[in-house]
Amino acid sequence: MKIKETVVLSVLVLGLGAGIYFAANPSRGAGVNILEFRPPLPAAAPWNFPGRSILARLRAALFGQRGGVTINTVIVDSYHPEILADMSLPQPPNFSNRDGLLVWILDRSDLRELGKRLQQAGNAASVFTPSVVTWQGRQTDINATHAVMLNGTNQNIGYSLNFLPQIRGKGVDLTSTLFFTEIITNRPAASLPDFVSLRTNLAVSARFQVPAGRGLFLLQSNRLSSGGKITGVMISPTVERPLK
Repeated sequence: MKIKETVVLSVLVLGLGAGIYFAANPSRGAGVNILEFRPPLPAAAPWNFPGRSILARLRAALFGQRGGVTINTVIVDSYHPEILADMSLPQPPNFSNRDGLLVWILDRSDLRELGKRLQQAGNAASVFTPSVVTWQGRQTDINATHAVMLNGTNQNIGYSLNFLPQIRGKGVDLTSTLFFTEIITNRPAASLPDFVSLRTNLAVSARFQVPAGRGLFLLQSNRLSSGGKITGVMISPTVERPLK
């Protein structure tokens, strides 16, 4: 009996200690889980039928309105390695892998400051700032692409971002696929025609646990695979209408 009581007491003490630790270190609640990459597919359009809006209002009245999520992004491209020093990012990052992908989970205010520094970089960086509003559990896309005939097939070239948010309290569990590509033209010799190829600057699928008031910065630091280009993306999900 005493052994059983000792085991129970030990479990309670460990649980209390873990609770105090994670309460004092809220950033530990953030997580990065890299998934198998698959090129993003377009989000399916909602099925419209007579009475759909009435059913949606009835469902909201009975079960509560699904939460709204705004996802702001900043995409950065640069061939200037000194821009990395201008970013003043904390070290080490929250996540890194052998492919050169680095991920930071930062306070929203730090992300805004990072965005300002990049905007002030002038010609040293190309900055693109798309955003989208979606709902709890609804897949959504941001696409800035154009179709190019390559090797006999049409391929979409540019920035493709896919998001699936799940609201967790005031934070967001965000499943994302990011696929950034561009056309590269090389001439093997002066007497030969240009050789056109597709280069991938960022290709990642991941699931992020983003606490309230925080956001992400992903950086592809392997410049050898991107022709010397540095590619980064800031992602700031905000719960606009919490789940009821």
